[in-house]
Amino acid sequence: MPGGTSAGMAAQSASQWGNYHVETLPLPPPEYVRVDPKAFFSNERTFIQWMHISVTMGSIALTLATLADSADVRTAGALLIAPSICFLLYGLLNFYRRRGALERGSSDALEDRMGPAVLTLFMIAVVSTNLALKLRRAWVVENPECDPDVDDECDLGDDR
Repeated sequence: MPGGTSAGMAAQSASQWGNYHVETLPLPPPEYVRVDPKAFFSNERTFIQWMHISVTMGSIALTLATLADSADVRTAGALLIAPSICFLLYGLLNFYRRRGALERGSSDALEDRMGPAVLTLFMIAVVSTNLALKLRRAWVVENPECDPDVDDECDLGDDR
């Protein structure tokens, strides 16, 4: 018989004409998963990486909020502080959730699809916002007679 049979895989039976009938066998209930001791260290390294990105983002936010000479950039820095704290708490929550799953021998909480995607989208938004603010400021420097914060008639090239 071509192919083997095991739980979760399709079992094939050949008829006399060579046609195959495929049936799906039910999966067994989840069992205790043997956890490699290195997985605990991997969990710690992952948490340290989340801490690293959070502290980096928080440092940039505090620098922008305190040292920037533009109100727009200070505001962008202040708005960046809260998400950096949220990402730190998210990393801590994942660390404890994964540690509990490893101690129980479960593989439920070991995968993280949402966190990196949200972090990436957020960082794209932050960089895009800061770029837009910088370009806006460069426009005002090149056209000193035109300040969009003061003059409503100022044309920035968009339809306001």
